[in-house]
Parts: sequence; C-alpha cells; structure tokens
Amino acid sequence: MGEIDIKSDGFIQLGGGPFTASDIKSAIKDNAIIRNVRANVIEHALWVEDFLDVIIEKVLFPGKRKLVFEDCIYEDLRFGKKGDVFKSIISNGLVRVDNPDEIIRQVKEIIAIRNDFAHGKVFFRRRKMFLQALRGEEIELGESYLNRANNNFRKATDTLMGILSKLQTYSVTAW
Repeated sequence: MGEIDIKSDGFIQLGGGPFTASDIKSAIKDNAIIRNVRANVIEHALWVEDFLDVIIEKVLFPGKRKLVFEDCIYEDLRFGKKGDVFKSIISNGLVRVDNPDEIIRQVKEIIAIRNDFAHGKVFFRRRKMFLQALRGEEIELGESYLNRANNNFRKATDTLMGILSKLQTYSVTAW
C-alpha cells in the first residue's frame, strides 16, 4: 500500500490514484457494512457452534464425563470437526430428528458460510458486495444470498433447539 499524500486541491493520493473526500467516506461506509455483515454471520455461527457443543457434551459425555470433554477435548475440537461429530450422532441414531439429512446439510452449510466469512475476503465492486469464498468462488452478497443464509441459520437453530429440548438440558432465550 502506498503512502497517503494530502494534496492542496482536496484530493488524497493513496498508492494508485486520486481519491476525493467523498471516495474516502464511501470506502469507510463500505468497510463498516462489511464488518457488520461479517460480524452478524460469525455471531449466528457461534450460536450454532454453542448448540453443537452442548449436544455433543450431553450425548457423549453425560454426568461427570463432561469434565473429560471440557478438560481434554473441547478446546481442540474445531467447528468443522464438531459438525462431523454431530453428523455421527444423528447418523447413528443417538438423537432422532425428523429430517436428519436436512439438519446435517444445514450445519455443514453454516460451517462453510462461517469459514468463508471468517477467512475469506469480503469486498465491494460497483456498489455490490462480494465474498471471495475459501473454495475460490466469488459470491455476490445480495438479498437472495443473505436471505437464503438467514433462513438456513433459522431452520438449523430451530432444529438444534428442538434437540436440546428433547435432551432437557439447555435453556435458550429468544434472539
């Protein structure tokens, strides 16, 4: 990145071309929008991850066994691996749900979305927001994509809260 050179004619030179004060304000606004969208996606993914933590703990490590989970496993179990453990719990019938393939798909998609937003590049081009996903694809973050992701988060959290309710282990406040 080049040096900032404030010119007397009201332009700022930033490594590659002149930018007006309006350009700078627009870039700051775009950056705030990007941070807000990224933070919301990651926050919702953390809810899902928290639900998975409790389900894994209650199904595989009941009672005092949860201390083993907390002491030896929890810190090293990344989100993607928690999705794999959850899939195994569902696939092996340790917890029964109406549409097992659907909740497994939703959790996998949430993990992928979270990873893309946490580690991918979000940017604006021609007043549209895009995500450079980890898989290399470029996704326009328009209303359609964000609504689809939002619906996926809602359906998954509803199902996960239902599982937790069946396990009678967790109280959740509405968000």
